[in-house]
Amino acid sequence: NNIEHMPDDFLPVMGKLSRRATGGGANDNVYIQGGHNCWGILLAPASGEAMADLIVLGKSRKVDLQPFRPSRYRNLKLFP
Repeated sequence: NNIEHMPDDFLPVMGKLSRRATGGGANDNVYIQGGHNCWGILLAPASGEAMADLIVLGKSRKVDLQPFRPSRYRNLKLFP
């Protein structure tokens, strides 16, 4: 088996998960950030700042996170 360390569209996954993706639980404040491939160490400061803005302010001040939204994977489920 070959396990890829990046999403199939080569973009990171960054954003708030839908209630469906978290298994429909009561907690709707679940965020994900990953899939940066080998660039993670270089992108970590900018990604971390963008995610902190998203969590605290509801949007990133410097980066459009729309292309990285987890919902682009319609069948994303973290929990069975």
